[in-house]
Amino acid sequence: MGMPTITKGLDAVKAKAKAWNDDIEEMHGGYCGDPVVGGNYFSVAMGMDVTMKGQPRMKMDEIAVFGVKEGKIISEQFFF
Repeated sequence: MGMPTITKGLDAVKAKAKAWNDDIEEMHGGYCGDPVVGGNYFSVAMGMDVTMKGQPRMKMDEIAVFGVKEGKIISEQFFF
């Protein structure tokens, strides 16, 4: 399940999201914290309890950092 590290363009972002969702066998739960805003960025703590196809059940926690320009998200980084 190798997700691209750089994704450009709306169609590519949609394709990445679809590929991720297609790899999920069962979603057991998840959370998303309150956003923290700083300048042109915001970050969110998030996580999920998931079984991916062909993998054991796992819990994942991450911090997602999004860059914003003119009201649109232009970049994303995920720290696990």
